[in-house]
Amino acid sequence: MNKYDFALQVVDKYTSEVAVDEARNHPLHMGGAYAQAETTSNISLTLTQLMDDFGPFPIQSAIFGLCEDNLPILLDLTDPISGSVMILAAPDGGKTNLLKSILWSLVEINSPKEVSFILISPDLDKMGSLRQQPHCVKSCSPYLRESSELIIQLSAIAEQRRSGRQRGPAMVLAIDDLAYFASDNLDGDVIIYLKQLIKAGPKSQIFTIATVNPGDMAVIHPTIASAFKTRILGNKMGLHPLSKEFAPSSAKLPVNHFGLKLRNEFVRFSVPTVSY
Repeated sequence: MNKYDFALQVVDKYTSEVAVDEARNHPLHMGGAYAQAETTSNISLTLTQLMDDFGPFPIQSAIFGLCEDNLPILLDLTDPISGSVMILAAPDGGKTNLLKSILWSLVEINSPKEVSFILISPDLDKMGSLRQQPHCVKSCSPYLRESSELIIQLSAIAEQRRSGRQRGPAMVLAIDDLAYFASDNLDGDVIIYLKQLIKAGPKSQIFTIATVNPGDMAVIHPTIASAFKTRILGNKMGLHPLSKEFAPSSAKLPVNHFGLKLRNEFVRFSVPTVSY
């Protein structure tokens, strides 16, 4: 599927040629991503149902969720323009569910030779069997030095890819609860590596996707927080300054519903249920 200004795309059952043509002429065309409906979709689908209904999906892509017009929104891992992704929501807003759903969609759509991921989480048990999938290169706690070493290793891979000395699958660095890992207490060298990885990694097909509680933003090193290009907003942002970047109605999003700003539009979507 052709790519436009954003690596976030909405797809349907049409052939790719028809979908591309419709996207180009859609009144709310936003680089392949669009949404029309006025209210958040209440249709609850499992990830399996969503893939059966709308697949097959492009290789090296991931599913964010189902938009208000009942079309799925995708992240294209072949295009760096979306940058790394920060998911913000209250502790009970479903941000970990969204991260898990994204990773499971990677597993279902791609082979390990096409996409792999590294998982850093303070509670690895809640990630279930994701850790046992062949796509999972490594999983570890943010409290271990191993997690910092992984950042340094990924930065080295990104540099090798930029110089043409390294080939391999698209990679996702999935960090659940960024505040546990990227606080001001993080080693200075690791901060530099992590910032560079978040900011420039997508150009080497290494994307960081991290969840954050808005109330914890104050403890995250500011250079790291600002390196994320795409921010997905969940519920209960409160009076946090980041909420000003989105539509005021975003505060009313129910659990497991999110939105992101594409140009001047706030695109809302629901997270598919992972049934395995």
